[in-house]
Amino acid sequence: MTKFFKQASIAVFVFIGLPIIIGLTLIVRKAIKNAPPPTISKADSIKIKRDSIQAATWAAAEEEKKHPKNWYYRADEDPMTSDTVYYATVSPKENISVRTNREIMKVSVTETGGDNRSGRAYDDGYRNGYNNAKRNTNSFWGNRSSSYTSTPKKRTTTTSSTNYASAYLTFTLVKKPGKETDAYIDMADGAFNPSYFNGGQGLHIRFDKDKDAYYPTLGDKAQSGRVLYLASTKGFLAKLKKAKTMLIEVDVANTGRFVLEFDVHDLDWKRS
Repeated sequence: MTKFFKQASIAVFVFIGLPIIIGLTLIVRKAIKNAPPPTISKADSIKIKRDSIQAATWAAAEEEKKHPKNWYYRADEDPMTSDTVYYATVSPKENISVRTNREIMKVSVTETGGDNRSGRAYDDGYRNGYNNAKRNTNSFWGNRSSSYTSTPKKRTTTTSSTNYASAYLTFTLVKKPGKETDAYIDMADGAFNPSYFNGGQGLHIRFDKDKDAYYPTLGDKAQSGRVLYLASTKGFLAKLKKAKTMLIEVDVANTGRFVLEFDVHDLDWKRS
């Protein structure tokens, strides 16, 4: 009798109780899914908006660091006079590569021959450095082998190429108290055409959409060939302070001519 009740209880649970449990579970899940979202208080809404604005401001500030301002300023004290010397430097929007005389590749390979090698159906001496080979052939008369030998060859190959390096040009203004402002363009690698330094050539500079103008040039005292001064900045600074873009055509020795574009707006001399 007891066994019968156990079996009956199990049957009742399987056919009646279990479906009820499954049904209740599905009803609860559906109710949770369709429940309205929790209401957000006005204070929470303001806080979320404020946090969003702060995050956007922080992201914009981080992006600004990746794109520095057009002019870079610094101020140094002259040790002899204690006068403050102001510098303003700007780099072109795109750097250039210049040709140098440095040798970046020199490969010497010496190949020599050795003993005969079997299993070759052709003479690969040119490729592997020797002219020895042995050929096996099959014919009606059976296996035969033939070989030929020549003097081992020695071959030396030397390869070199020309190197190109980034020039890293910059344009700089130097303001000293009581003196005319100096302006020069310099490069970290390479050299300007020598004719810039003997009066045979000058810089062509264009501001915005104006016509380009010719400016005579001078070299630095060290005669490095990498620093090019404007002989005079009279009239030049007035145009520079009004311009947004400055184009300078430079002639680099052993490389060629380039037109450099500078973003020069909002020049501020008293900034350091």
